[in-house]
Amino acid sequence: MSKFSTSVDNSQSRRCYHTSIAHVIKQKGIHGQELTSLNIDKTQLLESLLIKDYGGS
Repeated sequence: MSKFSTSVDNSQSRRCYHTSIAHVIKQKGIHGQELTSLNIDKTQLLESLLIKDYGGS
């Protein structure tokens, strides 16, 4: 076993977690380039989710 690895209980390794990050973002009044950028790069959405759910990024 490597000094960087840890053993994991098998029951923990099979869990699936979901977030409320939307697959498609739709906003009125936004230019096409901005809308495409928001749908490709979810960084802004992830940051707002972290702030909302965990109190920071």
